[in-house]
Amino acid sequence: MSRYYTPKIEDFYIGFEFEFKNQTESNEWEKQICDWSLFLIALDEDGYNTEEFPDTFRVKVLDQQDCEELGWEHIGYQWYNLKVVPEKLGYWAYVRLRLEGDNSFIKAYRYDPKNMQEDIQEKDYLFKGTIRNKSELKKVMELIKCL
Repeated sequence: MSRYYTPKIEDFYIGFEFEFKNQTESNEWEKQICDWSLFLIALDEDGYNTEEFPDTFRVKVLDQQDCEELGWEHIGYQWYNLKVVPEKLGYWAYVRLRLEGDNSFIKAYRYDPKNMQEDIQEKDYLFKGTIRNKSELKKVMELIKCL
């Protein structure tokens, strides 16, 4: 069962993935990718009818399925490895994602099979912060050149 949260107006941008309840037609939740028309609807809902905003928009919390769709392999607990490390990341041999609320992060480091200890330092982190949904993970992956 997927978990959802109500987005804030500042979460919306062109390309943002969310679900919209079309109350004039089917009254069902429909997956959407934000374009200009939906962005304007979100602005209208936020500005004039704030009490109905949670009933109109929702966002799926990032889960294993989302991570796997973006090229991550679940390796246990909250950990994921990027299946294919893009050449544009240079010499990094390992890119790992950990999902844990406000403490989610993506780190990259070299892995030396002769030295089985992972020597991970703060400078190795490509991203450290909150990743709440698939759109945010996609955005971070683009920022750190994983996509």
